[in-house]
This record gives sequence, C-alpha cells and structure tokens, in this order.
Amino acid sequence: MKTFGKGLVGSLACAFALAFAVVPAVQVGGSPLTSLADALRAKGIDLSRPSLLAALHNSDPAVRGLAANKLAENHDAEALPVIKEALSVEKDPRARINFGLALWTLHDPGGLTVLHSICADRSSSIDTIVAVVQELSIMNESSEPCVKPILTFLNTHNDSESRARSLNALPDLYPWVTPVLAEKILRMLLDMLSDPDPYVRMQTAQSLVQIGFPSSAGPIRAQMVRETDPNIRDSLQTALDMLVRKQ
Repeated sequence: MKTFGKGLVGSLACAFALAFAVVPAVQVGGSPLTSLADALRAKGIDLSRPSLLAALHNSDPAVRGLAANKLAENHDAEALPVIKEALSVEKDPRARINFGLALWTLHDPGGLTVLHSICADRSSSIDTIVAVVQELSIMNESSEPCVKPILTFLNTHNDSESRARSLNALPDLYPWVTPVLAEKILRMLLDMLSDPDPYVRMQTAQSLVQIGFPSSAGPIRAQMVRETDPNIRDSLQTALDMLVRKQ
C-alpha cells in the first residue's frame, strides 16, 4: 500500500479542510484575483466598452471569457448579440463556460443551455465537466445533465487524481438527482471507501460527509478498523466527526 510523505500529507489535509470553502471564479494563470477588472488589467485589457467588445475575439481564451463576464457584470444587455456571436465560434472549454455564465448573468436562458450542453458533449474532459458542476452549484442551477458522465468516468477510469476531483463534484450533483440515482451514488461511494487508492478513499469519505448520508457513519467506522495507513485513518476519523456533528 502507498504511504504518504509529510509534504503530501499536508497537501491532502489542506485540500480536505478547504473543500468546504468557495473557490474564486476569477483566475489568471492559476492565481485568484479579487475581481474581473483586476484579471483583465493583468492581461493588459482596458475596461472601456469598445475594448471589452474587441476582447471577445482576443487570441487568449482567458481574456475572451473574462471580457464576456465583465460585460455581464456591467449589465450590458446590448452586448448580448456580440457575446452570442463570439460564443458561436468559441472552441475553448473554459471560455465556453465563461460565455455561458455571462449569458446567464444577463438573464438569457441560453446560458444554462450552454453549460448543460458541455456536460452532454462526449468530447468534454472530466475536469471541464467538474468545472461546470461547480459553476452550476454557485448559480444554484440544476447539474442533472452532468451526473451520467461523472458516474461513468468514476466507473471506467483509474487515475486517482481525476477520480478524486470527480468525487469532489458529487456533493454538488446530489441535490439534483432522482431517488434512484441518489441510491446509486450512495452505493458507489460506500464501495469506494475500500478503494485500493488511499487518496480516493479519503476523498470518498469527504464526499459522504458533504452529502451528509447518516447511514455512512457505520461503513466509515468499519473502514477505519481495516485501514492500515495512519494518515488515512486520521482523515476518516475527521470525516466521521464532521458527519456526527452534522446529524
């Protein structure tokens, strides 16, 4: 069985603790910024309306998405036709998500359609689908079209980091699923508590806690008894304590 070095243990513990925090949506080069305006300025884009409209066709997909969302933040409903035209030729997944968010912010129903279509697109990567789920959760909109691709991915892939990121999306998906799918997700998570990969076991416990399944307390305790890695056993105990406090 794998063991964790101190650095990785710290990283995983940090990820576990921060799972309940809101991740800033505005990023440039992976570094969170305080506003769309800051992000655009960091990219050298002026905030005037003509500059923002031109930026919808910038060579940088991050700039295109930021410009669309800044126009939406400015409540520029007159920019809708230009945003839609830019979206019609947009290929970058993250930019398409941002265009969808911009449309939704401007109260255009096409925004939600765009986000749902990304999940339904078989060419979408799992990370793109997880990003859509996260955005839909912030919007308090249904992520039901994203359920099937994420469950299929978890059943057919072995990469631990990608599987863990997919597991992290399940609590956001859960409020939108049917009772049948809810039961399927519970069974899948309980099975994954004993996954060969320790990272997946830890993320599974976290997802069970976030969803708040009362019936998962017993299986988590049982896995703690079987668990030979003390770091994972500690994370399971933390998950169990959090679950008990939620009840």
